Amino acid sequence: MGPPTDPCSHEPARAGNSLDARTQRNRLKYSRRMRSILLLTLLLCACTSRSQLAPAGPAARATALSAVIEAAAQVADDEARDTLSRYYLVPPEGVAATPERKALVETVRAWPDERKQAALAWVSQNATWATQLRALAIESFDAKLRPTEWGPTMSNFDRAIFGRRADLSPLLEAAYGDPAIRQLARGLEEVRGPFDAEGVATRREALMRYLRIEDTFPPFAALSDPLLMPGNGVNAYLPDGSLLFVVGPTRRIEDASMILFHEMAHQPLNRMLRHDEVQRALASSRCVFEKLGGKLGYSDWPWLFAESLARSLSYRLQGVQYDTGFYEDELLPHLERWEEQRQGTFEQTMVAMLEAMKQRHCG
Repeated sequence: MGPPTDPCSHEPARAGNSLDARTQRNRLKYSRRMRSILLLTLLLCACTSRSQLAPAGPAARATALSAVIEAAAQVADDEARDTLSRYYLVPPEGVAATPERKALVETVRAWPDERKQAALAWVSQNATWATQLRALAIESFDAKLRPTEWGPTMSNFDRAIFGRRADLSPLLEAAYGDPAIRQLARGLEEVRGPFDAEGVATRREALMRYLRIEDTFPPFAALSDPLLMPGNGVNAYLPDGSLLFVVGPTRRIEDASMILFHEMAHQPLNRMLRHDEVQRALASSRCVFEKLGGKLGYSDWPWLFAESLARSLSYRLQGVQYDTGFYEDELLPHLERWEEQRQGTFEQTMVAMLEAMKQRHCG
């Protein structure tokens, strides 16, 4: 995984949620009884009723979650903050904050301590990748910030966290009750750059044309989220069948476009991963993953390969060059050959990639 400031430092979209002993201790530290007391305190001090608020769409839910996480960070001890940092829930040292994040920090600073402690209790027990929690907030809560049964990203990734989403509901509600948080959310809803309907449609068409496949995918939309960690992105699945691509802040608009390409690419690539020939090639080349020391944050070879390919593919589509240690140097030559040839399928190119990686790393 690249550094957080790297425009390609996406977190694993479907990686296993492996936890070290320190994170496990941090989770156990916050018992259900303690969380219940803190949540009760939170509810007693909440002064804005749900009925007074406008419906909370994806931007509002994402902003409310960012406020909850920031509240947790402001009262976290060193051990808890280290956990938040490792999951990119708080910006790493030395990363410049966006104006929106500066405003968020100052807004949350004025919250009562009991509200922050309630946030810390939930976030500590449910610490995982920032992108996964972003998808949870967008997918698993309705416009009134009530938990729903819908939420494929987190329910497939960590059923325990998904099962505790009801405890997050009053935290989101209280955060969204703050007028300054609602103002920040309205800013996220302003569509601009590659994230408007035309920008999304143009990139979607370019992706399908590059892969030479028929476009049978659901509707796409995009959201620029300056409160997400720099360079991160995530797919959020909505109940109407559409897909929302959430992209964090970047230094350049070209990098934002590249991350949007990356998030889009996961859809056709995930479908291609299920192809029989690709499945066999993945099984045969699993030794590449087994020889890899840190696994780059991924729990299984198919997801690491898909992430590596999505990165390389987004570079070619955007016309940029990066090397974040995700096998780009091995995959990009295959993509260049794919661009030159006029026959075969992209699944066959994926098989060729996997066979070449097996020969190089496994002998």
